[in-house]
Amino acid sequence: MFNVPRLVALLAALLALPLLLTGAARTPAAQASPSGPTFVVDGRVAHPATLSVADLRRLPAHHEVVRFVAAGKQEVHRFDGPLLVDVITAAKPQFDPAVKHDELRHAVLVGATDGYRAALSWGEIDPGFAGTEVLLASEQDGHRLDRPRLVVPGDKEGGRYVTDVSSVSLLRLGG
Repeated sequence: MFNVPRLVALLAALLALPLLLTGAARTPAAQASPSGPTFVVDGRVAHPATLSVADLRRLPAHHEVVRFVAAGKQEVHRFDGPLLVDVITAAKPQFDPAVKHDELRHAVLVGATDGYRAALSWGEIDPGFAGTEVLLASEQDGHRLDRPRLVVPGDKEGGRYVTDVSSVSLLRLGG
């Protein structure tokens, strides 16, 4: 039996690979504003934005206690912050209404200040599909973060827990 969410995640990552290799989706350099370091939300959205952790704190907060393996060790943390899907939805994704389930042809590429990147399919985070409550955390274990951290509940390994987020890009995959 196939693990559908894992298969979808793998497909999203594989389809995003050519963009990573060609540099078509570069992670912007870290920026700062009077409200602290910022990150960009861009790609196929009507309203690209530059946001700070303070901006994330204005959105409805969700809480997740997660367990994952990082550097060979089991970690347990509580994260607080808005849902990734809410942050992107606020930027107005540009899905084609003429294409059946066009949203499923999209992935979210999250980049870090050090160039690290991880991809998720839109179907993973959309409440109408898998609805995984992926966070852009503004707090970890009760401590405020300077930059957001991507939190992917259910991942056994911490590879998609992107630290020091600098970009969130909505990308259409394929033709």
